[in-house]
Amino acid sequence: VIRLIHIESYSDVMRIQYVIRFLLKEYHTSTIKNALHFNTHSVYNRITLISCGKNHRLYCTNEYKSSIYFSKHFTPSKSEIETYLHRKSIEFSVQSDQIVIKNCPFCHPIKNLPDNQNKLQIKTDNGVFHCFRCGAKGNWWSFRNKLDGDLSSSLERVNVKQTQHVHSDATQESADIIDSVSCPRPNPHTLESMIQLLLAETHEAQAILNFLVQKRGLKSEVLVKYKVGAALRRFASRSSSNQREELEPCIVFPSLDRNGDLIRLKLRSILHKSNQTFEPKGGMRALFGMHTVPKDCKSIVVTEGELDAMAVYQATGRPTVSLPNGANALSSEIVEALEEFESIVLWLDDDISGQNAAKRFAKKLGLQRCVNVQTRGGRYDGPKDANEALLLKKDLNVLLNSATRIPHEQIITFKDLREEVFRELVNPKQVEGLPSSCFPGITRLLKGHRPGELTLFTGRTGVGKTTFLSQLSLDYACQGVQTLWGSFEISNVRLAKVLLLQMFTFRTGKSAVEIVPDFEEWAELFEQLPIYFLKFTGSVPIDRVIDAMEYANYVFDVSHVVLDNLQFMTGGQGRGMDRFEVMDSALQKIREFASGSGSHVTLVIHPRKESERDELTIGSVFGSAKATQEADNVIVLQTHHDDPPDIRRLCVLKNRFDGQLGSVPLVFDVHRKIYLDSSSRNEPPQH
Repeated sequence: VIRLIHIESYSDVMRIQYVIRFLLKEYHTSTIKNALHFNTHSVYNRITLISCGKNHRLYCTNEYKSSIYFSKHFTPSKSEIETYLHRKSIEFSVQSDQIVIKNCPFCHPIKNLPDNQNKLQIKTDNGVFHCFRCGAKGNWWSFRNKLDGDLSSSLERVNVKQTQHVHSDATQESADIIDSVSCPRPNPHTLESMIQLLLAETHEAQAILNFLVQKRGLKSEVLVKYKVGAALRRFASRSSSNQREELEPCIVFPSLDRNGDLIRLKLRSILHKSNQTFEPKGGMRALFGMHTVPKDCKSIVVTEGELDAMAVYQATGRPTVSLPNGANALSSEIVEALEEFESIVLWLDDDISGQNAAKRFAKKLGLQRCVNVQTRGGRYDGPKDANEALLLKKDLNVLLNSATRIPHEQIITFKDLREEVFRELVNPKQVEGLPSSCFPGITRLLKGHRPGELTLFTGRTGVGKTTFLSQLSLDYACQGVQTLWGSFEISNVRLAKVLLLQMFTFRTGKSAVEIVPDFEEWAELFEQLPIYFLKFTGSVPIDRVIDAMEYANYVFDVSHVVLDNLQFMTGGQGRGMDRFEVMDSALQKIREFASGSGSHVTLVIHPRKESERDELTIGSVFGSAKATQEADNVIVLQTHHDDPPDIRRLCVLKNRFDGQLGSVPLVFDVHRKIYLDSSSRNEPPQH
């Protein structure tokens, strides 16, 4: 029996799994219960083998504690460091290029002796710290983790699937283990058959090849180098009258590691770009094209899409890879994979979302080693991405050589802002933000969901605030917005159930109770969404909440945070006027987080106690005037005593973006657990 194994990489994990499965197959050991623990930055940090007689199952438990990788190149700003230290009530002084901590929090008792003080220094240019008394040192995130403890324990991904796979004879110990199936990889033979299919003389294969070669300008030898394949997959029909799935020809983009081992497949339809899927589901996220990068390479180009990566390589010969999820997120696995490179060229789409992502990613990877390509070069009619530049016969080497560093956030000159101003002028729709697909009326008033804003949401008790916000946040998450839910009033399991049911009923039109026969299928789809949950409930100090939000923003690129609600979160932390001071302090810190991180924060605040016959106004928001002053948007979910129980109105009382106010009529479908926008022509109200 293997007692302890030190695992260095994800490939080692997979090899150990294969060995154990082989042993179990060859030698029917009567009873084996063994846990393999290892320290690595891969996806899983605990493997548990459960065996009862001849029934064996291998479990990989997703524990964030050791699975998150923090780049040593990450560079916090001076203001970020100072804000954090103020929040922790740590005394410090600023001296030239460093911050000096008066009393090191990691040292043994200082006893207020002057010789023991001012020994911990933090470099303001990179966040590296070192205490010359106790020897504590590391990068900025190691400082925070050492001070705050394991921030990952504040977050979770709720597992909505039932744990039905444990054998009935298994012990209670094994039954308690989270059933998160071991991170799967596709069969290498599957990829080989897909590559051969691309070269086959079938109608579908020729359509895919023509799309890549003639329409996108890529050469066959480049497709071979990147091991691009072809496949047919079914996707939901886009016709409202046809609920059946349709077979569509897909490009297969494989992700392989530096050793050429297959990690995951991404399949994208050539008929509808948004129709794409990953195989196997739940697999590890990895870069496309990593197997083409030489072992001794120190510089790499990172693009937003696979076609862009191949275009850059074809035109320049530079080692180029692409991100698995575009500009939505830069996962921990990707950060680790890029750690070894001395310089990184970010070549994302030259639009607002792409360039905002380039700023976030450069900071995450290290500003000092990242440069950014702006394909349009300040021209309105310029190419948006590398593949368009290739098709327009632009010199991609010239574009690469024109790459510039992301300017420091403290520098504010028009030269630094010029490109951003121009980009906003030529992309007015993108400036408005992400539209809601569920509520066109909200888009009509607010224009869209924008980063860096604070939205206050209120409504009387029982009116359905949480139900509405869960549907709205689900809408954005389905469009790729990384979302963090902080529900201080109801459990995460109950919230996840609401979100799952809303996803099912909105897409199918069926009632919530009809999900049971298809639960596994919809649970699998739901788990692919970028939704995370804070584990806090009830009254929680705001500093702990902010710490967890900042952690989620860095690790998971969370760009939408929902906090429900302020009264529960700050309850019992003040009496009399102190209570309002606690709420004001929390609001200020939440506002600072939204502005500093670029995340949109939706904050629920209960209204004051007023007559049920009166409509709520902007003055009905509980607390001082600071709440509505700090907010960019103030929204009220209204109900009137004369209205039927399923009728609501969503009223926009403040809109800092363009000042447009108004209301959206809503109808609550009690059977489907969703709100319907009755101002929309897509789906009329159903009473």
